[in-house]
Amino acid sequence: MPTPRVRLNEAALKKQIALLQRIGIPSDHEDEVPIALSPSVMGMLNLVTVAINHQTTPVHGVALTGTIFGRERRGWDYLRESFLAAARHDASIVSPSRLAEFTIAQLNSILKGSPIKRPKERVELLHDIGTKMCEAGWEDIDALYRGAQRALLRKDGSGILQQLAAFRAYADPLRKKSNYFCAIMQNQGLWRFRDPGNLGPPVNYHESRLLARLGILRIADPELHEKLRRGWEVTEEEDFALRKAAYRAIVRVAKALNVSPSAMHYLDWNFARNCCTRSNPHCTGCDASCVLPTRYRIGEHENPRCVFSDICPSRDLPEGERLLDPFSETIWH
Repeated sequence: MPTPRVRLNEAALKKQIALLQRIGIPSDHEDEVPIALSPSVMGMLNLVTVAINHQTTPVHGVALTGTIFGRERRGWDYLRESFLAAARHDASIVSPSRLAEFTIAQLNSILKGSPIKRPKERVELLHDIGTKMCEAGWEDIDALYRGAQRALLRKDGSGILQQLAAFRAYADPLRKKSNYFCAIMQNQGLWRFRDPGNLGPPVNYHESRLLARLGILRIADPELHEKLRRGWEVTEEEDFALRKAAYRAIVRVAKALNVSPSAMHYLDWNFARNCCTRSNPHCTGCDASCVLPTRYRIGEHENPRCVFSDICPSRDLPEGERLLDPFSETIWH
């Protein structure tokens, strides 16, 4: 049997579990949206924005950034709030019929000219959603929820996660976008699932980077390790191996802490995105650029510094030795 490219480091896992058992973790929830929309429109807006939420702060290229609702935002935050602002003026912008005819010009207008990688690809993903929803006779995504009888997974394949996979944007075998979309719908109080235990963590490159630096992901393949150290492009298979291992790690830690995998994802993702950054990790102290949400300023971060600093084997590594994001031109994350 071939050696797995990525393994879980049991000792490092135990260190993270022990740390979080001592300081606790917040419950998972999304930041409050700055405007109110109807539940139907909000559900469609979540579906649309998650569908095109990949590589908005790319390893190579310009991050999606801008001022929206009087605040500087970047990546996912700017994407979501730009669509919120557009839907406030015209809620039909996220309707299935409009999505089926969506244009690059409309996307650029919503984003106020802020550059986003591969816009044609993103518009095609929206076309796919709009077309398939129109063919199914769905006026909003709540139709899928009702048809699945609130179940994430069903033996006959008609569960929410299973049906979402019919959309190209949501066809990831690890269900990153599907898990994230469902977590948002749950956390906003729009959907309640019969089987919430089937909601997995929506793993992306931020968490892969954090868990690799913490030593929880042991990169057994020397070629892959070198790619991550140098920031080189990884193959689809290598990217999948990293995310699958990260998924398993998050589920393991969540189970040990008796919290949901979604709650564990939000904690890892927030620290990875704000403290364990690509080029300026806050190992010894956070500077004014740190925008970690208040609810995650726990434990040692009150000092303030990254909460994982004391258990991180990468903390004292010089730049150029710390592992970077798994760079891949993918639509999954």
